[in-house]
Amino acid sequence: MGAISVQWTLNETAGSTISVAKGLIRAASSDNIQALALIACQAFGATLAICPETCMKVERIAGMHHQSAAVKFLKAQIGYSSGDSAAQLSLDASGVRFLGLAAALGTLGAFQGARALESMLANSAQDKKKQPLPTVMQLKDLLSALDHKLNRAGFAESLAGWGIWFTNNPLLSAEERTALGLQIAASPEEVEQLVKALGELARLGDATHVTVTVGVAAPWVTAFIKWSLGMPPSMMLKDGTSILDQPGCNLTLVVIPARGFFGKMEISISRHMGTPAEIIEAPSGQENWTGMVSVRKYARHRLQRLEMHSGLAKRAILQALPYAVKQASSLLQPEDLTKYDQDMKPLWKHDRENRVVYDLNVKQHLPEELADVAGNMFETDSVLSLALSEFMDVEIATLLPTLPEGTLISDLPLVTLYRNSVKEKCKCVDCAGVSASLYKSCIWKGTLEAISSLVADVLAISLLDCTESVLVYIKSPFHNNLPHLFNESVYAVLAEGKPTACFVEGVIDWVLGLVGHDGSYTEENWIMSSYRGQTFYPRLFETETLQKTGLLVMSGAPGVLRYDEQVYKKATSARFERRRMAGTPNTITSRLSTVPVKGPLNLLSKHSIKWQVTVGDNLLYVALLSTASSATFNPFAVICAAIKSLYIEDCPHSPDAPLAKADEFAAYTSPYFPWGEGNKKPTKLGVVPVHGNEGLRMLSLVAGIPGVVQLNACLQCSLDVCRKANYAFVVDGRFCDE
Repeated sequence: MGAISVQWTLNETAGSTISVAKGLIRAASSDNIQALALIACQAFGATLAICPETCMKVERIAGMHHQSAAVKFLKAQIGYSSGDSAAQLSLDASGVRFLGLAAALGTLGAFQGARALESMLANSAQDKKKQPLPTVMQLKDLLSALDHKLNRAGFAESLAGWGIWFTNNPLLSAEERTALGLQIAASPEEVEQLVKALGELARLGDATHVTVTVGVAAPWVTAFIKWSLGMPPSMMLKDGTSILDQPGCNLTLVVIPARGFFGKMEISISRHMGTPAEIIEAPSGQENWTGMVSVRKYARHRLQRLEMHSGLAKRAILQALPYAVKQASSLLQPEDLTKYDQDMKPLWKHDRENRVVYDLNVKQHLPEELADVAGNMFETDSVLSLALSEFMDVEIATLLPTLPEGTLISDLPLVTLYRNSVKEKCKCVDCAGVSASLYKSCIWKGTLEAISSLVADVLAISLLDCTESVLVYIKSPFHNNLPHLFNESVYAVLAEGKPTACFVEGVIDWVLGLVGHDGSYTEENWIMSSYRGQTFYPRLFETETLQKTGLLVMSGAPGVLRYDEQVYKKATSARFERRRMAGTPNTITSRLSTVPVKGPLNLLSKHSIKWQVTVGDNLLYVALLSTASSATFNPFAVICAAIKSLYIEDCPHSPDAPLAKADEFAAYTSPYFPWGEGNKKPTKLGVVPVHGNEGLRMLSLVAGIPGVVQLNACLQCSLDVCRKANYAFVVDGRFCDE
């Protein structure tokens, strides 16, 4: 660690080294932030005590400038820029130290972090009257711009670990452990005083020992001290009981959780023998910390909060989850929302409901013999078991176990014991059986809801296909705890063991929430999002390949989304959709009407799909179309149709086998109207002749109406399944022998 200054000034950065200032200004322009904020924070870094280990970590992370992935369907890139603010700050020691601080401030939220930073800059400037200073909002923008890289630096991972350490500590009472598990962050005032004290401790000849007395923010303060000094402090309770002894450490943390939310942090700085210690006080915070962590750390954090991290509860969870994940993935029936608040329903859904061929319940009426050909939102057992193994940090069998007929997870031996122990404490009318408990909520029901949320998390993690280890978001424990569509569906499956409707929008919203993205239901459907240093989008759009399982899998990569050299947070369907065209182009219709259905064909071999991207205000609008027409469509409709479609993966015949004779009751149709033209109920079964053209096969589902998708089976078997299932059309096979 280099020399640590007491004060900072812009002269040392902007005046003496013009090339550095130019680089900082260029980086500020790249990230659309104020150059003053970047230059001031780079200079301020000289006053910070950040250990070499942390400096090396943030320097490596901040200097990343590679492309993680190319998104073919949007012609966009995901990755890091070599000229962004983080990269520029990583070029010198002062900037690296500031990045170390910024990584910790990110867990407070950009605004609270900016408040702390503004005060620190003002109080440590060399010339407080003449020194120009950035505003809170300018600093907030800077911290937000650094967030996409610094999320991978690991401060939140360490912080979550210390939170778990405190709440597991047997030397603390149950009430103290509960208080320390509330995810309370240090206040901006506490952060400022802590940074100042650590700086004095690191400067030779200043402080000889520092004692910090703290309340419920102890996990955050501990993580920050470890992050800054390279080692955690010695820790003790108010009565002098040692909870962590660190020989050679000249910082002691006194933990008094009983101070609660309204106490004060007290910092005692001892300097020289015979000199009284300086006492500094700062008001405690009431805000929660949040951050991006590994799947394993997230799972440990969640189990801790749910009090399922040890003993019978954990053993019951370990027994239940493999069965529960299997049951949920099998019994959740894919649907898409038909009701939207305040007339927010996308236009394509209005149009779909007016189609005579549209049957909302077509998949529910599927004959039992065809159950195995139904599409599945989720992945295969092998992928689910990998996600579950990572989540629980134990080895899970590749083939997930199935519950015996008529059995619920609450009937499993360890879960039964756990349920009985929970019910003994419950005072609800069902568990206690007394009228006085009529208005008490059931503790076991709440426990089963918690288990359902863990199952929902595992299913969501299985849907994330990232080029690097995915990070998930620890949110505030008080963040929007209202019932969620996806969790409600999982709960219904686990509680009743019956097939249950599960809305695709709900699943996507849960997955995006898990990685800290916004996926709210609006008239503009989600296509892609890029927040907190990770970008995700439907794998189906990138591969353009319809397959039976994993239809909601999201491809992803670390970094920001760049399109045409600009950074965007989100891509959605077009804000204003156009009504569908009157019919298929005449050149295509005339050709289709003259060819009898005799076998697999590609009558549209000269055409392909296209993606249209329109730039909006910090977002992209995306539409799907083809080379045959200028009519645009909402891509999200493809997903909603794909999850309810049937997939004929195999049959005894060759996929290219012709029909024994022409099918007089079937007709070739276009991808735009796969069920046939006009508003009347079709008299013939539709067959979309796009054999081997994956893009046009996907386009065939763009009305949001499911069909039968021919994979490695022959056309005749696909037609037979289509008629048995009462579906309106078949999408010709994926292999082309032309």
